[in-house]
Amino acid sequence: MGDSKVKNENMILDFTHVYRDEDIKDIDRFRYIDCSDIQETDMYCSKNAYEKIWGRIEPYGIQGIHYIDSGNYHYISKIITDHIDEPFGLVMYDHHTDMQMPMVPEMMSCGDWAGQALSQNKNLRQLVIVGPPESDIEQTLESYSGSQSGRLLTFSAEDLHGDLLENKLKLIRTDLPLYISIDKDVLGPEYTETNWSQGDMSIDGLERLLSVFLGGQGEEKNSDACRNDERNAGDIRHSRILGIDICGEIQTDIPVPEYLEAEEKNEKVNIELFRFISEHVKKFR
Repeated sequence: MGDSKVKNENMILDFTHVYRDEDIKDIDRFRYIDCSDIQETDMYCSKNAYEKIWGRIEPYGIQGIHYIDSGNYHYISKIITDHIDEPFGLVMYDHHTDMQMPMVPEMMSCGDWAGQALSQNKNLRQLVIVGPPESDIEQTLESYSGSQSGRLLTFSAEDLHGDLLENKLKLIRTDLPLYISIDKDVLGPEYTETNWSQGDMSIDGLERLLSVFLGGQGEEKNSDACRNDERNAGDIRHSRILGIDICGEIQTDIPVPEYLEAEEKNEKVNIELFRFISEHVKKFR
């Protein structure tokens, strides 16, 4: 990767000023980037907005932990991964597949970005989606066939509660560096509140699933947590992590009492995920 892309820079991309009242912006290991002036970004991203967003990211590189506002801006994961210039895998935790057929020609949306990435990015060798309902996954698989479906591996919410998880884990490619994208709408509403429908995963459950990939990235090898990761995650934990983004903030235009309650939940989850990831991936500390 080029020099600008190998820097480790944790970033907050704030489109709605939702992070201004959260303590996570004050962690000195984050670079706060105000993107509220960029037009044509809410849910849909125009070509002009794409270039401007990438212009804000490029000086700092794509490696690190990145908070990217609400699920309306999840397409930023595609902007980032478009600039990975080596074969890689993308692991996405989300209550939705984000693989709808594009609704607006020449524009990318928060609902179709993953499908566009799978179709357009030749360096994306495997897309792993974790968390949507089985019915949504079945609908997605009907739309994506041939070589594209061969690069797609899904773990439905039902799979995560079943007995076949270990067999499906064996299908994850371990020879690729990984980019990880987390939409907090995969979590239940008791843990976080988003502006999209949500799943029922717990924060502990999400962290256990993350540890499958992050378990071997940290410095400490003798803790109970790391030993547990090593037993459960096999060779997957040795994958190189290119970067991680997190979205799923609440929209700021809801009534104040509801907003403050949601913001308090989201802030706790944001800080907890930063703590968990930075403990496992030492280069992002």
